[in-house]
Amino acid sequence: MQPQQTQQPRYHQQYRRPSQPNPYQRTQTTPQEKVLFFVKKSRKAYLDRYIMIILLVGLASYSFTRKTILMSRFFWIFLIIAAFLLIVSEILLHTKRLIVTNRRSILNEGILKHHSTTINYSLITEISSRQSFFQRILNVGDLTIHTSGGKLHDLNIDRISSPGKIKKTMEHLMSMHQAHHR
Repeated sequence: MQPQQTQQPRYHQQYRRPSQPNPYQRTQTTPQEKVLFFVKKSRKAYLDRYIMIILLVGLASYSFTRKTILMSRFFWIFLIIAAFLLIVSEILLHTKRLIVTNRRSILNEGILKHHSTTINYSLITEISSRQSFFQRILNVGDLTIHTSGGKLHDLNIDRISSPGKIKKTMEHLMSMHQAHHR
């Protein structure tokens, strides 16, 4: 007789498995609390910026092949703009991280200056996701966690991968939490 194997939970590719160390997590969890997944902004959502960077590098290389003083100046201008866009895009990718546990959701914001907001599932009134037509094609969008404290206390994380799946998972956690506390 073989021992029964337990199935490992499936995680979406964008989610970071809790067993892997997360360099962005600065929030302590209690022993009864289990981190289910981490959510961060998706690179796919910045596709327009990356296309612009590729075009600027292409223009820079074209202007480099022309051996005039004017074109050599354009080479440096295009490269500087492309580098600036790349740095800004990469910084924006790492500014917000959502940690979802079995008891609460934690939104960590910032790189140099850090701000953390925690919301227990009992305080969440609604979770909404929003996607434009282009975002639906790329399967990215925005997620808003509405609380009983009003708009001032809502959590927003934009440009994440699979916001619909995350919304369903969090709504399931909310219903489990409400059923457990009845």
